[in-house]
Amino acid sequence: MAYNATLTLTRVWVTNFAIDVGGGVPDNVHAGSMNDSGGYGKVLQIVQAGEFRNYAGGRTRLVVGSPLTYSQGLMLRAVPGADVTKLVQWTGKLLLFRDTYGLKMWGSYLTPSVTWTTLTSPKVADVTFTFTAVTFDEGVA
Repeated sequence: MAYNATLTLTRVWVTNFAIDVGGGVPDNVHAGSMNDSGGYGKVLQIVQAGEFRNYAGGRTRLVVGSPLTYSQGLMLRAVPGADVTKLVQWTGKLLLFRDTYGLKMWGSYLTPSVTWTTLTSPKVADVTFTFTAVTFDEGVA
């Protein structure tokens, strides 16, 4: 007899290394998540800024502006109230994002959206935002 199983990895972690909760441990929030299209799985958007320009003689050139931009649309599900407060306060701060697929990126988000669930006690919320990667130098001792 054969059995089939499906493993759905849906946890993400957002860590603020600027806040020490004691013993050198950084503050973090972890929650179940869905991608921004409402399904499970990783949807990493990669964007190259640039444009095509047309010149005399029918020539078209690609002009690239900045390097690639990486962003991840997220919906954190059933986040406890204390963690919702943290996520709102961390808006615009440098954070570390990790998921169960092995994606790890430093970055931030600017406009979190909070939707409170009124049917539970204590109250929880779904928090939606787009986490965008930033580049910076990391020193290793």
